[in-house]
Amino acid sequence: MKNIRDLKLTDESLLLAKDYFMFSFYTQGMNYIDIAYLKVKNLHKDRLQYRRAKTGTNFTIKLIPEAIQIIERYIDKIKPNSFIFPAVQHENKKFAEYKNALRLTNKKLNKIGELTNCSIPLTTYVARHSWATIAKRGGISTSVTSEGMGHETEHITQVYLDSFGSEVLDDANKRIADLL
Repeated sequence: MKNIRDLKLTDESLLLAKDYFMFSFYTQGMNYIDIAYLKVKNLHKDRLQYRRAKTGTNFTIKLIPEAIQIIERYIDKIKPNSFIFPAVQHENKKFAEYKNALRLTNKKLNKIGELTNCSIPLTTYVARHSWATIAKRGGISTSVTSEGMGHETEHITQVYLDSFGSEVLDDANKRIADLL
């Protein structure tokens, strides 16, 4: 995550993909569709209020300075009904525009992954997974992580987090073997 965060980019399309990725991470692993659908009217001082597309759950997230900096690069404060990010421009075409932007963003993230020597294909979903994984490794309870991610039950979050267990064990096994 730090390599991605600290990567200096001059290509605008790569910078936009990086911003989507980091914004997701800074907003509790927000799904790309929810980022794409954010409007200026979802901002309330230092909080972001929105309805998650997948579940219909209402969220309110305190924006950290890093997330605010990303928003400020794209927002048009004059138009409260305008989308914050350029993934979607037209209300009546928003799903098609979202799908196209997601495909393009993941393609650009793959390039960023190559630039940062990421060991896995980088996608928008990796930001969400990373938020959960770092929370787990940082000792954040599963219940807090679950609520932050908008999972309906802790069981969903636990299944989600368990999928990372083998990576941790693989790394530990490699490090132990290297000690021989």
